[in-house]
Amino acid sequence: ADTITLPNGAKAQFHVRELPDAEFRRLWGEGDRAKLIAATICDEDGKPVMNVTQAAQLKPLVAAELQRVAMKHSGFGDDAAQAQADAGNG
Repeated sequence: ADTITLPNGAKAQFHVRELPDAEFRRLWGEGDRAKLIAATICDEDGKPVMNVTQAAQLKPLVAAELQRVAMKHSGFGDDAAQAQADAGNG
């Protein structure tokens, strides 16, 4: 599970599905943040919690935080090494 802080100061906890490299590269190449969020943000059982249309309606700051977390769990960004270690992949 991971947590972000919403613009109103509340915390939101969710799970992140790690994508296979080919799927991640395809989504990243499309440049559509909503598709990446919809594919990675999930419930405890790994089921998506929103579709692309819903992800596209998120406030920009929330979408940016969810994208950061998705990237972290895909091995990119400053927190990626720790996320991989926490998942037993380090």
